[in-house]
Amino acid sequence: MRLNDLSTAGLSFVLEHELPGLEICHPIRTADVRLGDVAFKADLVVIHITSAPGRPTVCGTLVYPKSDKDLIRMKDWLATHPSS
Repeated sequence: MRLNDLSTAGLSFVLEHELPGLEICHPIRTADVRLGDVAFKADLVVIHITSAPGRPTVCGTLVYPKSDKDLIRMKDWLATHPSS
């Protein structure tokens, strides 16, 4: 899926296709988040799903890195991509 936004608290992305059962407050356990050549694991919690006719659906989540190493990878990526 295409990244829309990432901050230290949240991740927003465009869904490539419909995901049946995806709802607000839905947990996404142990997601593999890949940002270019950086990857980390995180639990995600859906906080919004935005769709409009003729436009792709955007999903926003809270991000809970699985380990300290995953948190460091995410923070390092954010430090080199301040506008994301």
